[in-house]
Amino acid sequence: MELRLKKQLKVELLQVEMSTTESTKSCDACDVVYNYLSEAVSDVQVLFNELGCELVLSKKRISTMNEANIENIVATPTVRIGSFDFYPKHLSPFNEEREWSWNNRRLNELNKSVLIEVILKGYLETESEMEDIKISSYVQKYLQDKKVNNCCTSINDGV
Repeated sequence: MELRLKKQLKVELLQVEMSTTESTKSCDACDVVYNYLSEAVSDVQVLFNELGCELVLSKKRISTMNEANIENIVATPTVRIGSFDFYPKHLSPFNEEREWSWNNRRLNELNKSVLIEVILKGYLETESEMEDIKISSYVQKYLQDKKVNNCCTSINDGV
């Protein structure tokens, strides 16, 4: 009997902490994307089981410029599948308006079908191409002037 170990593919939602109060640490757009992403992972896991791969869903909150640079994010939310990043373009530094580009389409909002395609692309990509990127000015305003309270605090929320 041959023991076969499953590969694991990380499926992450990286979001910048945009709250203005301590009680709310999330944004509505990020929550909607995470819910669709969770549904998409559940829907395709049966297929990935056939491929010998387990999808591992998590989310991280980014609250400092240093964390954003370490995670190499440019917009929020960012969906990271393995080494493939999928993120919107922030249309203005003054409001939450985002535009997602996928398969020659421009979307104001994501849906589960697009995220299923993104998961499949992330699985098929072996390495992402590194490009010179810059964090959008909309995201930067939430990262500036924040100080890390505890150097040992984890930014990983888990699921």
